[in-house]
Amino acid sequence: MEEILKQIVNKLDNLENRFDGLENRFDGLENRFDGLEKEMRDGFAQTNARLDKLEKSVSDLDVTMKTVYAQVADNTERHTEIMDRFFDVEDKIDFVTQKETDNEKAIFGLKRKLAKTV
Repeated sequence: MEEILKQIVNKLDNLENRFDGLENRFDGLENRFDGLEKEMRDGFAQTNARLDKLEKSVSDLDVTMKTVYAQVADNTERHTEIMDRFFDVEDKIDFVTQKETDNEKAIFGLKRKLAKTV
């Protein structure tokens, strides 16, 4: 009987040792999961920071693009205005050139008449 009790105690000790081993393994798994959870949190924090930075860059780019569009619109308007003025000046030069030619013809005619009378 004593022998059977020793065997039972040994078996219980073996079971206890196995449970302790399992418990240690579960503790190891829990530690690994905790580490993985921390890595994931850190990774998500870094990703969120990068997304925030990217969102700010896109927002800054949007503001910059709006400024560029406004400048292009302003430059286009000024270009159109300058071209209108240029065509106006060109018309005036053509007019003055024509008048100069007409006046030179008139002066030539007057000089001719004057030369005939003298």
